[in-house]
Amino acid sequence: MVVKGKHSTADGAQIAYELHGEHHLTKPNCPTPLILIMGLSGDMPMWHPFAPALGATRPTLIFDHRGIGLSKIPEEYDIFELSFDVMVDDMLSLVRSFEWGSKDVHLLGYSMGGHILMHLLTREDGKYEEGRGRLTIGGVRITKAVLAATMTKLPRGDFSTAEVQEIMGKHEDKKTRDQAVTEYMIDMQYYPEWLAASPSNAKIRNDRIALSLQTKPPQATIMAQMQAISSTDVRPVLPRIPSSFPVLILHGKRDRMVAFQETEYTRKGIGHAETLFLEDVGHFWYDMHGGAEFWVGKLGGWLDQENGGRARL
Repeated sequence: MVVKGKHSTADGAQIAYELHGEHHLTKPNCPTPLILIMGLSGDMPMWHPFAPALGATRPTLIFDHRGIGLSKIPEEYDIFELSFDVMVDDMLSLVRSFEWGSKDVHLLGYSMGGHILMHLLTREDGKYEEGRGRLTIGGVRITKAVLAATMTKLPRGDFSTAEVQEIMGKHEDKKTRDQAVTEYMIDMQYYPEWLAASPSNAKIRNDRIALSLQTKPPQATIMAQMQAISSTDVRPVLPRIPSSFPVLILHGKRDRMVAFQETEYTRKGIGHAETLFLEDVGHFWYDMHGGAEFWVGKLGGWLDQENGGRARL
């Protein structure tokens, strides 16, 4: 079962959300809810089928950042005022709106979402419980964090704005141009050998292209998100995260959008973090290596172990 709605923030933004697995909340031993934080230009449909699969095992909340997908910005709001602090506060406001939001929650940040999550974990208004590691910030208590395919700063990778501009210059027709650029962007989420390995992989790629062409995220919002990424380097503050707070770093070694080498900074800054690195996985990790079923089991096993489990294959 999925519950859909919109939450109004203090400044008038409308944050659209989907809560998957609400029925678990009535169970006496309800698993800790998981909130997923999306990356650059992404919206809620990009979490499917992963989020519904997670919802079969635990309450799972997904949402659109302000100014993208079904979420709206306040009247007269300048989207270029967007920052990681704004996106963190939007999420905290949304979580607080639920009765269960005052209890323990886990967070998973993907790509830009992981960058945002590291900013949240190191903000000065957050307070870690001595010895237990739980973080309370903005009225929300966070117990574990998964940093997935993410970075501490503007990342290295194969993506090239020059290549995008070259592609755009080859097509005068807007529809053809949008198709070509979208294909380039989606192909960057995987890698050539995987795409050629099976018809099912090709179908996943084609379905993602079709979905992206339907959603058409606003260019101004994408630019504002990129500006927020470029202006945030969390490397100096990562040591604020205490060793008692469980963190899992998840990254594919074939990631073309956020190069695997970016994990050097994350591992150095969060020395106690556990790692799950896979040889055959690209940026859209939850589409690969067995898809949603594999990742629900793997992440669920780590999240549900009291002291954090070793996320081994």
